[in-house]
Amino acid sequence: ATVVAGDVGGTNARLQLYSSAGELLLDRRYPTAEHATFAGCLSAFLAEVDAEGIAQPAAAAIAAAGPVAGNACEMTNLGWTVDGDALSSELFGGAEGAVAVLNDFEAAGYGVAALVGEANAAAREDNTLVVHAAEAVEGAPVAVLGPGTGLGYCTLAWSGERYSVLPGEGGHASFAPRGARQRALAASLEARDGYCEVESVLCGKGIVSIYEHLKEDLGESEEPLPVRTPAEVTGAALDGSCRVCLEAVDIFLEALGAEAGHAALRALCRGGVYVVGGIAPRLKGRLDEVGHLRDGYLYKENAKFSELLSTIPLYVVTDTDVGLHGSR
Repeated sequence: ATVVAGDVGGTNARLQLYSSAGELLLDRRYPTAEHATFAGCLSAFLAEVDAEGIAQPAAAAIAAAGPVAGNACEMTNLGWTVDGDALSSELFGGAEGAVAVLNDFEAAGYGVAALVGEANAAAREDNTLVVHAAEAVEGAPVAVLGPGTGLGYCTLAWSGERYSVLPGEGGHASFAPRGARQRALAASLEARDGYCEVESVLCGKGIVSIYEHLKEDLGESEEPLPVRTPAEVTGAALDGSCRVCLEAVDIFLEALGAEAGHAALRALCRGGVYVVGGIAPRLKGRLDEVGHLRDGYLYKENAKFSELLSTIPLYVVTDTDVGLHGSR
């Protein structure tokens, strides 16, 4: 028998087919803009499975970006509904419970769980960057957050035998700016959107929003700066071709570090804080050069909590498939 593991974000749907022995048989990525529904996307994948002459799957586990209730997810940043029961009926021969739907960061949490603790030290070393080194407490809570199309959140809690994942929507909490520069950014975004949540700053579109905010103050007056995508902002920052992009990335990293610190404090996550997703690893060059992520995390100007945070390790997970691993 074969099974499908899926990770569905606002931009791409990643689908993989595994044998019962855990062998990867097929791996595909579908831009969500090319399909009207997730059912259509999954149907395209199953058609490729058939074309490859591989046995059709008996079950699927799909991680989707949004809150899950009743085995269904109304995706937050995409007009898709991922309904496990309907998919079981339509595409899996009516087999009850054939398709399980979980929150994307619940899946990421299960993937991160395989990196936590002394027993997983080798895997952690191979798949993370250590931003702040400290000794994690075995079995203590662990915080996971990650900017991508949106900002995902979850907490790992030790059950006595393994970690359980508590999904959350912390990205929609209000943004807590630090200093005049971030307060001006927050005011600008609130004026534009009517609100400023953490996800307004800490996601791909958030990087562009920071860049757009800075253009007027930091841009070259004689040559207006172009409109850029998130990838173009980070690319121009890393190659040094645009100082406004560099400033935007540095503000992003400072804010991400601060939010990682908030996550650590809310549940006393002495087991560590793990930043996942594709954006942070892409900024490795900047992480190596400056300490904005670490500085935002520790925030030494306020000794009330910086001493506690200094005892909690902070990692960036470099394996961008961690959510897929968790959905398996």
